[in-house]
Amino acid sequence: METPQEAVQEVQTQEPEVKAKRVRKSKPKASTPFKVGESGFLTKSQRTQVTVVTDEADPLFNPKVRDPEDMTGTLTQFGWLATNPLSILPDGRVMSGRTKWLSLERAEKKLGHNLEIPYVVVEMDEDAGADATDALDIRVQKLNPMVIAEKIFRPCSRGKREKEICDVTGISQEKQHG
Repeated sequence: METPQEAVQEVQTQEPEVKAKRVRKSKPKASTPFKVGESGFLTKSQRTQVTVVTDEADPLFNPKVRDPEDMTGTLTQFGWLATNPLSILPDGRVMSGRTKWLSLERAEKKLGHNLEIPYVVVEMDEDAGADATDALDIRVQKLNPMVIAEKIFRPCSRGKREKEICDVTGISQEKQHG
């Protein structure tokens, strides 16, 4: 007969029997609704996947989204030209074309039908893309001085030198500081 200590020792050394479980794996969900290099015209379902960044912590945030220029008239007259497609990242965030995207709903309501939206899916470094967008906006658009100051501050906060930003945007440091 076993002593209680021997029984405990025997229980501790026994390996539990493991039965293999059949696990039904579901198809992996797409982490991104778009593929790099994809282009064409947005479908109705794809439109729901497109987002304009409003979180100021996101490198792709553009201060213009607070008070965007109204592009309704241009969109109703010319549509969204295929020569200047909406540029989006694979996750659906708008890289270029925010202003038109924000005016799209009003333009379509005014027209009474949906416009065809040309798009292209790009992959790029978010900081570099944000810097390029800010520099382009400063060079070609009439922006209020606070938006310009913020567009210069944002790359500075990511480690860019003020002189480098002014060289790219065409703004002299003297003009920037008033």
